[in-house]
Amino acid sequence: MRETLLSFPIDIGEVLDVDIRPDGGLISIQGFGKRQVLMRPTGPAELPSAWPASEFPHVRSIGSERVLLIDTNSDQVKGENAFLITETGRLEHRFHVGAGVIDVVCAAGTLAIAYHPDAAHEYGIETGPTAAMGIAIFDLNGRMLATLNHDLEREGWSATNIQCLCARESGELVFVPEFLKGPKTELDSPIVFYDWRTGSVRVEESRHSRPLAVSSRGSSLLIYSPENSEDELALCDIKGRQLKSLGFYGQIFRGLPGGRFLAQVSGTQYRLLELQPDPPAARAGDAATRLAHRP
Repeated sequence: MRETLLSFPIDIGEVLDVDIRPDGGLISIQGFGKRQVLMRPTGPAELPSAWPASEFPHVRSIGSERVLLIDTNSDQVKGENAFLITETGRLEHRFHVGAGVIDVVCAAGTLAIAYHPDAAHEYGIETGPTAAMGIAIFDLNGRMLATLNHDLEREGWSATNIQCLCARESGELVFVPEFLKGPKTELDSPIVFYDWRTGSVRVEESRHSRPLAVSSRGSSLLIYSPENSEDELALCDIKGRQLKSLGFYGQIFRGLPGGRFLAQVSGTQYRLLELQPDPPAARAGDAATRLAHRP
């Protein structure tokens, strides 16, 4: 894995979340207490006055000029807690996505939002019915397009507490829930592939328990699972079978497309991990369990 220390200016307080723009530049939400700013490559931008200075914010780049902010504080559960803003801080749109958000993927004009209600409850954050959907897909106007558990329930299945999420090059989502419950069985930390456009869900069992981050590159998966073997990053085939260990890395918290991961070194330092060179070809196979299909 190639490691790159991410360098960006610090304005105030801690870096609360960071994302990479399409041009490789960095954006971050920084602050302390009620004072937070959006830091861009060109400097800080003031956030909209309605932004509540969230303790656990998410920031995601949408193209080169827009940014998504999500607040998961308890007083925003019933409110409009997603903010679509320009990089200059101007509010374009605000809508409700619910609390308990653990990860967000922005791709092709949609937002895939993953929920972990139990983690929210540990911090005293109330969650609503949206969090029970596992993953919800929204357009950029806040209209809900699909939900994972709605597609799963046709076959009597449901996913609980999404651990990590990433998008494949095809647009299909790959994620790992804490549990996938079915009519006659319960799977612990399976690898799940979800194409919300068709409602198709397929599942592979995995030996990786409670992974914190997943990424995809071609026909390979990369899985970061500290509970398994002390911060091991594993290269797997498309069915989740481990091909080799890529080494041991600490503080990884999010997978990015293309075999990349973000890791936090300190309160103001982050690093990017990238798979190098190209992974070995892995047989993709399409024998995974098919659970649901929307006509």
